[in-house]
Amino acid sequence: KGMELPVRVIGRGFLVLLVTVFATLIPDFGLVISLVGALGCNTIAFILPCLFHLKVCWSTLSTRGKLLDLVIIAFGTLAM
Repeated sequence: KGMELPVRVIGRGFLVLLVTVFATLIPDFGLVISLVGALGCNTIAFILPCLFHLKVCWSTLSTRGKLLDLVIIAFGTLAM
């Protein structure tokens, strides 16, 4: 547990350095960040809530409820 903080600090520093290098090398880095954000928001908005709902309520959900969650997950995955 004593080495956890230095490892986290070094990891974050490396991530900041990596993003800085990409930002200088890629001319339209804002477009890349927008794409990553759009994909992340789609996952958070459509896929994860349905996965959590299935995981928590699987035994009490009706077949229709399970199917609806799976359809929303498929839509969210295809929409990405």
